Amino acid sequence: MESDKLTEVQIRLTAQRQVLAEMIAAASAGSGALQDWSNRFCGQESFIVSDGQEDPGAVPDEATALEGMFSNEMRKIAEAARARRDSATR
Repeated sequence: MESDKLTEVQIRLTAQRQVLAEMIAAASAGSGALQDWSNRFCGQESFIVSDGQEDPGAVPDEATALEGMFSNEMRKIAEAARARRDSATR
């Protein structure tokens, strides 16, 4: 049962990520502040969160792990939006 709930959450997150990516990519074709924001968001290569890499012996705590997950999700959305934006301009 727990596995089913986790699968449902993963599927819902994937769907939401795709919708966000489409919206961000579409905003790139517009004008004004939304286009500017979209272009900045798509242009980001990383969403900086301190992960303790400067100290290889550091053991990440739960808060650091959550920040890393946040950063990864933002990066995935930006990558998907970039891909959609770039394919629309070809």
